[in-house]
Amino acid sequence: MLLEPSDGQVEGGCQGTLRVLLKTTGERAHSARSWMGSNAIHAAAPILARLAAYEPRYPVIDGLEYREGLNAVGITGGVAGNVIPDECVVTVNFRYAPDRSPEDALAHVREVFADCGVTEFVVDDHSGAALPASPTRPRPPSSRRWAAPRSPSTAGRTCPASRRWASRRSTTGPATRTWRTSATSGSRWRRSSRVRSGCGPG
Repeated sequence: MLLEPSDGQVEGGCQGTLRVLLKTTGERAHSARSWMGSNAIHAAAPILARLAAYEPRYPVIDGLEYREGLNAVGITGGVAGNVIPDECVVTVNFRYAPDRSPEDALAHVREVFADCGVTEFVVDDHSGAALPASPTRPRPPSSRRWAAPRSPSTAGRTCPASRRWASRRSTTGPATRTWRTSATSGSRWRRSSRVRSGCGPG
């Protein structure tokens, strides 16, 4: 679980996100002679109709309801105000519940737009979903802490990349926090800054 940054509420699990670019093509022509061309923006109408009619799932996983969504988040096309466009791209975002794998989500989106005249299907961004924490479900490997083994030669010393906060009390002002970095050679530098009560770094 995590605190979702937009409103600070506790979120269980995480939806996956898939962003695809759906291209339709046509043929350029002067708009005064539009019958000599083929309008790629008009050809995108089936894509928008399919999105408008789409009914998302609301699956319940471990007592939590997830709301999927398939939406157009952008559309581009056209080269000039008097030219029939020969290309149009609709950007679609699919937010899916963690009971779908990334492969399932991609296959679902391909199926939704299979007969909509899409001439090119491009995956622009994809991040899989995460199941909510459960006492009966083992943690995935990515959730475990990783620690590099320490050799006897470096035991008791601080590695070059390690840093830590050190707090000092002040009798004349607010508390001072010091950011320390130590190298194996023994050299170190220090930067101090005043921190208001209740506030952390950055």
